[in-house]
Amino acid sequence: MDTLQLAVVSAETLLPQALNRIRKGTRALVVQSPERPPLMVTAGDIMATWNNALDHQRNPREVQVGTVIPTRWPTRVPMNSPGSVPPTQFSAGVVVEVLGAPPPLIEYEGFFDQNDDRYAIHQIIGDTATVVTASERYTADLSTAITICRCIGNPVHTFEPRQLVNPNVCNKPHGASVVCTLLSGTTL
Repeated sequence: MDTLQLAVVSAETLLPQALNRIRKGTRALVVQSPERPPLMVTAGDIMATWNNALDHQRNPREVQVGTVIPTRWPTRVPMNSPGSVPPTQFSAGVVVEVLGAPPPLIEYEGFFDQNDDRYAIHQIIGDTATVVTASERYTADLSTAITICRCIGNPVHTFEPRQLVNPNVCNKPHGASVVCTLLSGTTL
């Protein structure tokens, strides 16, 4: 197991601002909402929502990060929160339990596989979340700087390099070339 510190934003934060709030040297943040438990979203999750908005003729700069559907769900979800998602909506392997105090280490049984990309949000204090991951490999993956690949031409879809099917070609039907840049203060 390993831990990392991620930025926390409210669900009402717009996509470009959320991407700007991701801490330097990480590629994820935690989204807090009064209607559901906090969830971790990656830069790739944000870009997928951006692309979806573009494809549906919506202005992605007006989309809230609370609408992002994360690719990974936590290993446990506090079911005592108003508006919690029913367990049937979670992917296989998710354990649903009521959280109170931080869980003792024994509750992480089966959470030690080096190829396991599950996580648990241990605590949130202010604008910082402590996230426990199942493996050092997954923590290292989340602790990489963001690279944004933009498709040349309109619409300008965005991806993380890992999301591209072909490294130099946009995934969308127009098949345009992409230009990838390391994120350094500029966003979508």
